[in-house]
Amino acid sequence: MRSYSKVSSSFWTGRTGRALRGDCDAQIVALYLLTSPHASMIGVYHCPILYIAHETGIPFEGASKGLQRLVEGGFCTYEEDTETVWVHEMARFQVGESLKANDNRVKDIQRQFAEIPEGKIRRGFYERYKDAYILNKPPGEASESKPLASPLQAPSKPGTGTGTGTGTGAGTGAGESGAHTDDQPDRRRPDAPPSASPRLARGTRLPADWQLPDEWAEWALAEQPTWTPSHVRHVADCFRDYWTAKAGQHACKTDWLATWRNWVRSEGGRTNNRRTIHDERAHTIAVLTGRATSGRIIDIPPTAASGLD
Repeated sequence: MRSYSKVSSSFWTGRTGRALRGDCDAQIVALYLLTSPHASMIGVYHCPILYIAHETGIPFEGASKGLQRLVEGGFCTYEEDTETVWVHEMARFQVGESLKANDNRVKDIQRQFAEIPEGKIRRGFYERYKDAYILNKPPGEASESKPLASPLQAPSKPGTGTGTGTGTGAGTGAGESGAHTDDQPDRRRPDAPPSASPRLARGTRLPADWQLPDEWAEWALAEQPTWTPSHVRHVADCFRDYWTAKAGQHACKTDWLATWRNWVRSEGGRTNNRRTIHDERAHTIAVLTGRATSGRIIDIPPTAASGLD
């Protein structure tokens, strides 16, 4: 966890700050991404939206929309399948415009770059900072040159070579025409076992007529002891409305029960945050009006508090 982050005061007056004026959720999410305890100095790190919602107190839907606003504005890139975020200019502010080859930070940045999952963030970061931070593609990285032929590639057709006998030509002989021999097993045998490569599970959308199962409601009540059954139903309605209205592949999930559990935990954190803010406000009003005695807060009716304006 980083102990500090650099945030320029021009955040509010620069291009991004001006574009976000009036969108409080997007402003808070932007500042969170710059100062998140999970962040790295290169601005690429694991950041589930659930973290943003829980640690800022913004509702999950607001955090998601705020992040989308930042993506559309070019402030960051977010890969939902790996829950990885890249704040485009964060490295420039946290590290510097460029580094010399003998700077010890070059090795650390190279190590962090090598840990970025393969995808558009990895490619974008490399193109943005390859010269500034002297980045090298990790060993085994796909080359942009023409790929080698696959060992499973079908052999050339007989008669297309230059030989006509039994020599090394690709003609009618038994040279390099692809005929099977005992020393070279035929990898294209019809009785070969099927590929064992795993297939990724495909997600599904939440049905428009989805209703909260009783078992899910009981779990929510156990997870959040202060909730009532009516509040659980309200949370379930918000859950259904959000996911049925959301468009694109991000609205598809492979485990809706796990998604519901995360939603409940996030909502519980927001409820506690709201309660804490209310208690602090009540305590401040009580102190100002002389109603706080012996460390005990006396609740004040709204009519009494209105005199403080």
